[in-house]
Amino acid sequence: MNFKLIALLLSFALIFPTVWTNNSYAQFLQPGTGNDQQPPPSSPPDKGVMPNTGLPSTIRAVNIISPTKGQQVPIDEDLTIIGTSISNATSNCKIIIGLNNIKPYQSATGTGLGGANDYSKWSFTLTPKYAAIKQGPDNKVTARYKCSSGNNNPSILLINSVNVTGVTTTTANQLQQQRQQQSPTIVNNATTNTQGTGIPWLP
Repeated sequence: MNFKLIALLLSFALIFPTVWTNNSYAQFLQPGTGNDQQPPPSSPPDKGVMPNTGLPSTIRAVNIISPTKGQQVPIDEDLTIIGTSISNATSNCKIIIGLNNIKPYQSATGTGLGGANDYSKWSFTLTPKYAAIKQGPDNKVTARYKCSSGNNNPSILLINSVNVTGVTTTTANQLQQQRQQQSPTIVNNATTNTQGTGIPWLP
């Protein structure tokens, strides 16, 4: 009898895991029970997306208004550079100017309403004594915003540069004459009406 009981228990032990496993799979795959709606594995954070730091958008501390990019300027004459900046009379900041990275840079003059220390507007006259404009397009004029307390804000661009083209004085004068001839006044273009009314008209 013990042999029959042991055989029965062994048979039950072999059959039960199979039935339990089949039931488990059937429940897992049965639609509508919610078991088949397993959440997707969590994905790693996107390393290309930076969190909002609250910093202001990048601004330019200094701008060169004149000369403009690619402007043709005489190589043997002084060049006046003018611009603006975020400075004012109490900022303890100034503008320094360089040509083709020749050191040391030269200090511009503040022309803002607050006086010579107000660099909200500024100017500088570049002379051959400091550095000469070379003939051709490779003349880089640079304005740098410089403060006595340092510039530690990474959202502020401290440098602005433009490239100008050096030409001879003769070429510069010819270009100036061409520009004047290409923009004549209306009076110069007016002609007399051929019907004898004496009223000027434009062709």
